[in-house]
Amino acid sequence: MPPAGLRPARTGTSLARAESRAREARERGLQEGNAGRPAVGARYIRAGLRQLGWAEAGGLPDAERIHASHQALAARLLMILAVWESEQGRTEQGLRLLDRAGSLVAADDRGILLIQRGYLLMRAWRGNEAVRTLDEAIALLDGNPAETENLAAALLNRSFAHLNAARVGQARADLTWCRRVATDEGYPMIAAKTLHNLGYCELLTGDIPAALRLFEAAAIAYQVTAPGNLPVLATDKARALLAVGLARDAVDELDAAMTSFRRQRLDYDLADAELARSEAARATGELAAASRWAAAAERRFRRRGNEARADLAALTRLRAQPIPASRRTRIPAEAMLLAGRLRGRGLARDADVAELTAARALAAAGRLAEARQRISGVRRRGTTVSLDVSLLRRLARAELAEREGRSGAALAELRAGLARVQAQRDRLGSIDLRTGTAALGVDLAAAGLRMALQRGSPPMVFAWLELSRAQAFRARPVRPPADPEAAAILAELRQLSLLLRAAELAAAATRAWSAGRPGCSVRSGNTNGRPMAVVRPPRGPASARSAWPWPSAARLWWAS
Repeated sequence: MPPAGLRPARTGTSLARAESRAREARERGLQEGNAGRPAVGARYIRAGLRQLGWAEAGGLPDAERIHASHQALAARLLMILAVWESEQGRTEQGLRLLDRAGSLVAADDRGILLIQRGYLLMRAWRGNEAVRTLDEAIALLDGNPAETENLAAALLNRSFAHLNAARVGQARADLTWCRRVATDEGYPMIAAKTLHNLGYCELLTGDIPAALRLFEAAAIAYQVTAPGNLPVLATDKARALLAVGLARDAVDELDAAMTSFRRQRLDYDLADAELARSEAARATGELAAASRWAAAAERRFRRRGNEARADLAALTRLRAQPIPASRRTRIPAEAMLLAGRLRGRGLARDADVAELTAARALAAAGRLAEARQRISGVRRRGTTVSLDVSLLRRLARAELAEREGRSGAALAELRAGLARVQAQRDRLGSIDLRTGTAALGVDLAAAGLRMALQRGSPPMVFAWLELSRAQAFRARPVRPPADPEAAAILAELRQLSLLLRAAELAAAATRAWSAGRPGCSVRSGNTNGRPMAVVRPPRGPASARSAWPWPSAARLWWAS
């Protein structure tokens, strides 16, 4: 708690004492806020402001209330208070505090004020305004040898804003500039964050070796500057390894990350890592482990109140379970309930996957008419479907046809599904096949091989054996296209797909929040023109977690 019984200075003789107390409050406020306690930090900052004569709802302008010698300090305190208010979900109030700081700020601090405004505008999902504000800050700071650290901070933040708008090329340019400034001027923390984010840009471009090299360089830098960031980096590295089929290496990274997240008591990060660990286990064929990790993530998300992510984890768990040939299986009923919840949250593609999972279980249990009805229901909802839904539908139809004794039709469905996988690889490359989608390709080939063996035809067995080998051992391209323009377009498409998925999940969380609190309004900002509640509140500016999409690497830096 801030010290009690202090009164603002009102005479010239007490100016020095008031300034000393305000600076002491500033240090305590920064310490508390950076430790993840923004509400306590805000109380200290307000106590410091009161020492300078500031009033939250005063009638007089701040410039008239606060002595001229204290105005620059008051502006800095207001900038910190604005961030701590934003950390508590009151970003618009934070922006109003920055407006008040603007009337007091010293000329030398105006660049810092603009960086803080850009940071809060990003938190308010006002990306275009954030970029314009940071443009102004960078123009003001560039060339000033006393402001190189703040220049690097502004560049790092602007690169984040560009990534959130899928402008990968512009983000990379800012990060390259930022890396040069941070390295030349000796700012190791910013340099480490820049390496991390550049690795993410390489991942989007499709140059997996370059991404892994940058992640490794960032890990070395974080060991010295910010060990707490290492588990987040390990999670990003694991995703890169999964993208090129190195699932067992990804498992090692994720296991290390989960150990750190448990030690740091970061439940949300741990749930994310557990879900990725489930995907990695599924990719290595360890279905029992995949189901176990998905169930752990589901429980953790529900404890945190994120029902949308919990339902997605439940879907991952169901898909990892073996489908028993028993009419008493509970999978169809659970999958259909899950499909209804997902559709109610606006997650239509995931709901289709849940329905098709139910259809596969119904077919395995001999409930063929019900299975056919479920498959037909998914098809009627539209001709344009995602790749994973299309492949799962082919697999479900093949299994249904096999149970009905139509092996020719079943094999035709499997061949069509594998042709779709190959077309996707040829068009975009293997890194655009998500882990679950690639696993479906393996399932399609395995089902075809099993049916060919049952037929006893050597030529057919050989053909399906080659298809199975192609799915299991196909070399995945790990370099971007040779054409720079094509590589840039692919990078933007990949980032856009991630942004759209994040928007979909955030909208689902907003619906769940509103439904659970009738009569309450959701404090929200705006992301890409869509109203959206913050799904994942940041821990604080030192680590700057956000509700923005993968990568978790995209950190914000703020100048204090």
